[in-house]
Amino acid sequence: MYYYALTHAIYVIGTLLLVFIPSLKTFWFSVFEEVVSSEMLSESFGYTFRIGWQGFSGYRLTLHCTLSCIFLLYLFYVGKRNFQINKKILLICYILCFLGNMFYGRSGLVLTIITSVVASFVWGKMGIAKLVKFSFFVYIFIVCISCLQDVPIFSEWYDWMSQPILNFLTTGNFANASLERTHEMVFMPEWNTILFGDGYFVYDGSYYKNTDSGIIRNILFWGIVGWILSYVTTLYSIVSVKRKDKFLCLLILFVFAAFEYKGDVYYEFIVLFLSASFVDSIVGRLYADRNANLEVK
Repeated sequence: MYYYALTHAIYVIGTLLLVFIPSLKTFWFSVFEEVVSSEMLSESFGYTFRIGWQGFSGYRLTLHCTLSCIFLLYLFYVGKRNFQINKKILLICYILCFLGNMFYGRSGLVLTIITSVVASFVWGKMGIAKLVKFSFFVYIFIVCISCLQDVPIFSEWYDWMSQPILNFLTTGNFANASLERTHEMVFMPEWNTILFGDGYFVYDGSYYKNTDSGIIRNILFWGIVGWILSYVTTLYSIVSVKRKDKFLCLLILFVFAAFEYKGDVYYEFIVLFLSASFVDSIVGRLYADRNANLEVK
């Protein structure tokens, strides 16, 4: 969890370097060539900071930053009992990953706010004193960010990033144009498609049936059988986290459901959590064998 989150914190630092050091960006983009659509996106309204070492950085990067924030909170509140990790480093990494969500995707930003507040109450056992302190820091952070709205390099990004937050403060929900488009892309396919799939992921250069929703794209591609297999495998991989902390498992399941509704990300969870579970079991055995040898000696 720690190294995964640290990796994405470093990626966010890379974004800041590319944005504020134009010569570095020019050099880096002379090393590789982006596809035309990606280059156009990076120049779109509000996408100033949606750039990184991989080029255009969007939905999948905000997914990884969201998971990183959850992992860091877990390590901060729960893992400190078992791991000697400096709390200041955890907080710095959390701030960077939170910034990553402000840069790469509003879905991740909203989900990080929700999961962070809930996790702080559950893991941190936040009382009145901690709540006041937490609210004060949040207020200072919001004031600092709002001061950037009139700075040229930040203005478009600020308008884009702050839309769901402002909507929540004025209407009570995080609705934005992107989420509304996703709702429109969720539909009931024909029965033949549900049973057997159409075998298309993209068609004529865009997503098949022009839908971004993962739950629909999955069934359009290979039908109900493949749909069930992909999600059963995903749930199996995530539930392996349960032995660490049941609430952590619930947070990850919530994030998966939200991200998959908007985009196709199930395979990201399978690779991440099956790999983590495998490494955890191997490392656990190695430490157990080492401790056993030490006891014998």
